[in-house]
Amino acid sequence: MQSAGSEEDIDTINLTYPTITINPYVPQDHIVNPQNFSYILNPNWTVCQHNVYIIVCVHSTPAYYQRRLLIRETWAARNVFPEIRLVFMLGQTIDNKIMQAVKFENDLYQDIVQEDFLDSYRNLTHKAMMALKWISTYCSQASYISKTDDDMIVNTFTLLKHLKFRDSHRMKQNNSIFCRVYKPMNVFRDKNIKWYLSEKEYPLEKFSSFCSGSAFILTNDLAKTIYNLSLYVPFLWIDDVYITGLVAQAVNVTFNQPKSLYTMNDETIGLTKHTGIIIKNPNLFKRRRSLNKLAVIISSASLDNSTSDGETLEQVVNFENVRKSDLIESNNKENYSSIKKNICSLIDHNSFRTNYAKFRLSQDTMRM
Repeated sequence: MQSAGSEEDIDTINLTYPTITINPYVPQDHIVNPQNFSYILNPNWTVCQHNVYIIVCVHSTPAYYQRRLLIRETWAARNVFPEIRLVFMLGQTIDNKIMQAVKFENDLYQDIVQEDFLDSYRNLTHKAMMALKWISTYCSQASYISKTDDDMIVNTFTLLKHLKFRDSHRMKQNNSIFCRVYKPMNVFRDKNIKWYLSEKEYPLEKFSSFCSGSAFILTNDLAKTIYNLSLYVPFLWIDDVYITGLVAQAVNVTFNQPKSLYTMNDETIGLTKHTGIIIKNPNLFKRRRSLNKLAVIISSASLDNSTSDGETLEQVVNFENVRKSDLIESNNKENYSSIKKNICSLIDHNSFRTNYAKFRLSQDTMRM
């Protein structure tokens, strides 16, 4: 007989405990995401010296000079949209010639903010935080902040109308983001996908709701709030998930998704009330066709806006769009070289003070 309490008297019970994943992406009680980068280029107070309704912040790459030029002279042209200010956000590159060219470009335009992190896809969160830090320091008086990438086209007429309508009807809400909202989705675990995240990088199985990073609009109070809180939220390199999802969720932002926010078809570029605010053109050639078309419309508007019969700028634009459809509509035979020549002639016709820009474009055209 076995004595009481021996091993054979004890039943073996196998216990299975559920796995509990703790969310690491909540604000900590100390700084965990320090931004110890320094400005290489900083136009500081010169950008937002006077009344600013929208500060447009474009994420760009040092080598993409032509994209920045087209944005300056089309949908963000200051002579057409005096209430808007434009800044480009860049990291640095190891190519010294490109770095020198960017410095020269900023000397000319005074609209580039650049810090000393490497400009790469995995550093987009650093670029986004740099933008929020800069805006909260040097352009906090802007009513709205518009963030876009340099391959996007903004219908500035429609954007201004939409925001001013909300303001005039007291519909403006602080702590708000206007964007294309992605509902909670599974994290990408396939290594062949661009946004792949290992479980070590992101242990949760789903992303919370977040905005498309291609373009979104913030109310002015959010720049400082999101930037300050981001210092206490662990870093994630997918910038739209991090900024508009993880950090924004911690400050209880309100997402707004206007029905006409995005237009994915570049054939609908005509500036009418039916056009979306943001036009995404992933195809580089089509995007330049659309920008050329937009440049013609804006050129006409800037020349004809001094009418004495009370026409609004939008009416003038729509009229010019119809009247000059043969000039605005690109055909399949139009090539990149002719588009750049058209842009150059528009710049010259409107007396833009961009001689260096015209020189660079003309030289580039000659090399084609």
